[in-house]
Amino acid sequence: MNSGSDLRIAFLGDIMPGGVISGKDEFIDENVLQYLNGFDLRIATLECAIGDDYEYDRVKMQGRMNIIYAKDVDLRKIEILNINIVTLANNHIFDLGLDGFQHICKLLDKRKILRCGAGMTSEEAAKPVIVEEKGKRVCFFSYCQYNTPYVGYVPVATKNSAGVNPLDINKVIVDITEAKKEFDYVFVIPHWGVEYISCPTVECKKLAYKMIEAGADGVIGGHPHRVQSCLQYRGKPIFFSLGNFLFADFFMAPPRPIWYPCENDVEMGQIKITNDYPFPVKEPLKRIWRNFSRIGMIAEISIGSRLKVSWNTVRLAESNRLSFYPRPLKFKIKLYLIELFIQMPWYDGGKFVMNVRELLSKKSYMNRLRRYWRGNN
Repeated sequence: MNSGSDLRIAFLGDIMPGGVISGKDEFIDENVLQYLNGFDLRIATLECAIGDDYEYDRVKMQGRMNIIYAKDVDLRKIEILNINIVTLANNHIFDLGLDGFQHICKLLDKRKILRCGAGMTSEEAAKPVIVEEKGKRVCFFSYCQYNTPYVGYVPVATKNSAGVNPLDINKVIVDITEAKKEFDYVFVIPHWGVEYISCPTVECKKLAYKMIEAGADGVIGGHPHRVQSCLQYRGKPIFFSLGNFLFADFFMAPPRPIWYPCENDVEMGQIKITNDYPFPVKEPLKRIWRNFSRIGMIAEISIGSRLKVSWNTVRLAESNRLSFYPRPLKFKIKLYLIELFIQMPWYDGGKFVMNVRELLSKKSYMNRLRRYWRGNN
């Protein structure tokens, strides 16, 4: 049990509160809400733009890339979940352009939801969230991987332009080192890796280790839309990917943007269903997540006399309602084996290991990379 003086933090993974649950408040079991309310802080990645009447990002539209956004009303779910902090360092936060991004910031600020990871300048994007509670001073940094086909198109903030906080490991190390001089705990939330695979890339492992070596007290990643394993390095937790926490099924319209159909737009029963991202979308589609993307991990970190780490799991049902996921033995064994695999010395690089998915199905993996190079993200 945690003492009353412990600071309890729940990291929730990726959230997109729109899609087929847009405008709906009943999307989560009450027992999950009660569980979340037992934490002092709830932190998630807001992996979408938010807005009702903004133009789609022109670069993405020209490349026929995914445009992921929720409506203004859907920010209500963030409030229902009582999320205190959102990270904006991801590849969809600018999907409604600069005006849409500024709109998100205003909505969050009005609701006193803290944010980090993106901004109107590189200085703003680099600012961490600082929390002082229960006698602890905690710093949260957020970064997004860029210049990689895995994450796709990402506008990087500069001195004079808006964008995300880039995952430049040299800068990350400086940030962590300086923050540790001032704060009791420093956590890093990177948006990184390859989507839909069970193991982190070798690069992600190396980056995570360097962050811990620089003084980070934990690394909690996202983006792959799939739970990846967690491990301890130098006594500090690394969660490579928490997967999706709340990311409902959604409709897509040509060429790739998410779509919120009106009642008279189309006969809903005639819309085709897909589990993938066709390139390009040629007709209205309903995208249904595969089972492994419907499972999300919650990283539980309790800060007291020492750092205590555990985790829980949730699952988005076919009805798009979120509930606890009773982890079957097969799931636990798989994560344990992946954890052992990641920690093998030869996982650090070389020609032998890239990741489990590639070893098992190199053709499938390379096809995915080709789609990313063509603008799929």
